[in-house]
Amino acid sequence: MSLIAPADIAATDFLVDLRTEAEQGPELPQAMRHAVADFGPHGPKPQQNQRAVLACRSGIRAWQAAERLSQHWNGEIKLLALGD
Repeated sequence: MSLIAPADIAATDFLVDLRTEAEQGPELPQAMRHAVADFGPHGPKPQQNQRAVLACRSGIRAWQAAERLSQHWNGEIKLLALGD
């Protein structure tokens, strides 16, 4: 897992925004919204040929979700910290 910049998001990425609706910051209109707890054995998963990009404000929730996702999915995972 490594951090990427917003400019590195690809149209084919499995993009998840882990921020709440009330959190400020840049919008990711193409992203799905999920909580860290959603990522488990029966949670959301990318297709095998997709890259997972998990976004939050600081990167901490993205890392936590990536840890959970990686237990059930073996693909590439990138983290995106959107800052304040």
